[in-house]
Amino acid sequence: DNPAYYQLLARAAESLNDQREAHEALAEYHYLFGRTGLAVEHLQTALRQPNGTFYMKSRVEARLKILQEELRSLLQKNHQMASATPTSFTNLSVRNLAE
Repeated sequence: DNPAYYQLLARAAESLNDQREAHEALAEYHYLFGRTGLAVEHLQTALRQPNGTFYMKSRVEARLKILQEELRSLLQKNHQMASATPTSFTNLSVRNLAE
């Protein structure tokens, strides 16, 4: 995927006053840069927009569910990594790392 495409799509949708489409495109843009939390926020905002068909809302809900699950998994992994720091790393000093 190409982030520039989604950024351009968001701008085009915004110029047409289609906030739902703009937020959906921005979600994909941020996701491609690894900003899953921000992507989730944009999808949630897209769902709150008044325009859109049942199909469009269903598509956004499905994508939102996937990204929320991915975000939850990433947060759990980060928590596990933080709590499983090896003792050998905690004993390193700045001086040892510079050598």
